[in-house]
Amino acid sequence: MLVLRTASPLADIARVARERVGSVDQDVQVMRVEPFSELLERPLARPRFNAFLIVVFGLAALLLSAIGVYAVIAASVRQRYAEIGLRMALGATSSNVRALVLSEGLRLAGVGAAIGLTTAMAATRLLRGLLFGVDALDPVSMLTAVLLLVSVSTLASYVPARRAIRVDPMIALRAE
Repeated sequence: MLVLRTASPLADIARVARERVGSVDQDVQVMRVEPFSELLERPLARPRFNAFLIVVFGLAALLLSAIGVYAVIAASVRQRYAEIGLRMALGATSSNVRALVLSEGLRLAGVGAAIGLTTAMAATRLLRGLLFGVDALDPVSMLTAVLLLVSVSTLASYVPARRAIRVDPMIALRAE
């Protein structure tokens, strides 16, 4: 194996390398000439693919959790139309109702984050062998995961919160 560093085109270097190697020993042949970047790609292909799969599965899990939080909060708002209507009839502002619904979503996110952090701490022995250059309990990674979960849960709770502030107190109270 011979590695050359040059700014010349690959075809020119291949021709010169074959000539020079042949002039030293006729029995040695240059079998393959490749750019160094391609030589680096092969050993990194599997780890890159694995990282890509982990990202795809992580995004799918995040999307599913957002859909789950949205569904739970939307069902809760639907079941509490009369309560929300009564609150609004008694003087609750739209920001009060929005805060009520968003706080429910944040409570769910907080419970999920606590369970996730506890599980991650318990699984560190299993994960230690898979990590390189990162501590299994890396505080930046953990904080980023919690902030991402809370942000997505807040966004997922926002649509039901908007629906809740549009509840007409008279219609909600008559429906009960």
